[in-house]
Amino acid sequence: EGWLVVDFTPPKLKKSPPKIETILEEVLYQVYEKFDLFPLPLERLFRLQLVLGCRIGELLRMPRQCLKQEGEQWFLLRWIEKRKHWQFYQIHPLVAELVREQQRFLTNQFSQNSNFDKLFCKVSNTTRDGAASGKRFEIEPVYIPEVFSQAVICYWLRDFSESADLRDKNGNRFYLASHMFRRTKASIMAYCEAEDEYIAAVLGHASLDMLPHYRKYSLSRLEKEAKAKGSVDMYGRITSFKPRKRRYERLDELLKVSTPLGECHRPAMLGDCQYRYACLSCNHHRVTLEDKPKLEADTKRLQQDLEQAQVAGQERRVTEIDRLLELLKTRLQGLEELEKLKEYKS
Repeated sequence: EGWLVVDFTPPKLKKSPPKIETILEEVLYQVYEKFDLFPLPLERLFRLQLVLGCRIGELLRMPRQCLKQEGEQWFLLRWIEKRKHWQFYQIHPLVAELVREQQRFLTNQFSQNSNFDKLFCKVSNTTRDGAASGKRFEIEPVYIPEVFSQAVICYWLRDFSESADLRDKNGNRFYLASHMFRRTKASIMAYCEAEDEYIAAVLGHASLDMLPHYRKYSLSRLEKEAKAKGSVDMYGRITSFKPRKRRYERLDELLKVSTPLGECHRPAMLGDCQYRYACLSCNHHRVTLEDKPKLEADTKRLQQDLEQAQVAGQERRVTEIDRLLELLKTRLQGLEELEKLKEYKS
């Protein structure tokens, strides 16, 4: 008896990327307009979260005396959950003023000598805490010197979404969640091409693992804009250049090199081009709508050359012209799709 040898290849399990939930642009405008529906402490809480990119738990843990001033610069003491330590971050003076407003609110509400040492207190609208009977946002809340519960914040956001009638561009109700402010901050920074390390530092990430998901999500709008202006490659596809990190590679405008026909998008780091003066056969070659008249003129000229080559019996010449005509035809078809796309957007 012998052992049975069985070939086995273990399956590669791919982790599905986490779902990134941000506040849609059209909804964010509505949130800004209706922020004043919140009681003032909650309005400051969510404004700070959107500006700082903090986790909601980190904000609720923020101490009452969290500001430090050095000359004209302001610093905020933050708890970084992933790293389990406190750290001062430099902030804009307007952000510091927002924090100082909340500090003054606590002083007026609970007095300077209060033992409550957190920046944000409990905001309640329940009758057992002394509030009047009624719906949230319709009665005056009461403020209690206790740590705010994250679960209660979820209820405030849900009711705010209904009271403010938040809707997306399709008219569907949009419900806010506490993590959306933080992820919207991340998406905005990625959209503005901030460095990965800077985004990770602002968000308090322990690694860069999450950043590609934020960056991919936030660039969708940029890609659509690029396609509206876009170019067509050798396969007739409408292409766009995604913003890249500047320290590795300059943006596409700096990579473009003028050619007799269209543009060359070959990165300089790749060295000399083997298709020089034969751009139609190169996958780095791009044409835009401005090149369409030239492409059409070249197509007509090549068709005339094809007829002459066929009459003269020049088979190799006929084959080469057919290949060039096919490349031109593919590009023209792509430009027609680009024209339709621009007409649809306009």
